[in-house]
Amino acid sequence: MIFLSSLPRSGTTLLSSLLNQRSDVYATPTSNLTHIIGGTVFNWDDTNTTKAQNATHEDLYRVVKGIIDNRYTTDKLVFDNGRDWADPVIINTMHHVQKDIKIVATVRPVAECLASFVKITNPPDVNEFIKSSPVIEYFIKYYKRLKSGYEAYPECFLLVEYENLVTQPQQELDRISEFVGLEKFNHDFSNVPESNYSAKKVLGNKLYNHYQGGEFWNDNPEVKLEQITSPIKIQHDALMAGNYKLSKQLAYKNLKDYPDNTDIAFNAGWAKLSDGDVENGYRLLDKGRATTVWGDPLTSSQPVWSGEK
Repeated sequence: MIFLSSLPRSGTTLLSSLLNQRSDVYATPTSNLTHIIGGTVFNWDDTNTTKAQNATHEDLYRVVKGIIDNRYTTDKLVFDNGRDWADPVIINTMHHVQKDIKIVATVRPVAECLASFVKITNPPDVNEFIKSSPVIEYFIKYYKRLKSGYEAYPECFLLVEYENLVTQPQQELDRISEFVGLEKFNHDFSNVPESNYSAKKVLGNKLYNHYQGGEFWNDNPEVKLEQITSPIKIQHDALMAGNYKLSKQLAYKNLKDYPDNTDIAFNAGWAKLSDGDVENGYRLLDKGRATTVWGDPLTSSQPVWSGEK
């Protein structure tokens, strides 16, 4: 089995569709195999009966190999698509299972990946989207995972740059064929997309410049992934840590700095209520309706408050 473990928005879907043109290859959609194996490993180590039976990790590796061997009923070479394959811990485990680990990963500059997320979601506020959207947190998580896996086991990886995949697809597919031990194959490139937008224009100069670097596969400087942090997340983290005084101070500071942000207003509303300022607290809480922090739709049969005393 070959593993696909790419950066989000870096061409994995395109690569899979091109690989599936071959009659001797099956490139999967996003796979649950890493989660199945992870659950097996966790339960193996955490179950008392494992110790009672004197079961060893060699037994575990045979079980995992059995799962992999029987996951797909095909004689084709399987490219299993899962971002967690790049995790160094999983790579280490898989070395015990099938020895030769080959991971094909598409990569793309960070700013271009973020711009692609913006293009497909079209958020009303690009800056706030980059700071607080769960999909950007998802991207950062798997950027770090791929980077750590590549740094720990570079010999296991073949990295395919997105720009090369869309401009020189046959060359990149020939590289993949050689890497996994297949004969070269002439693919059909009639539907290869073109990048017809500017990442700088999509993100704006400030965000684009901030996210320059980070192409670890080209030894570019480290990207500043952690420096742009949503102010509401900082305030929320203080709250979850039990530092209520700091959380309240940050809630009021955020409200002053971002008076039009409805999520920040909503959080500041709770701070106002805790200070006994009920009327202003409710007015701020009410602004949260714009981003459905109350839930959507409301299920109450009572009329919605309209600002009455």
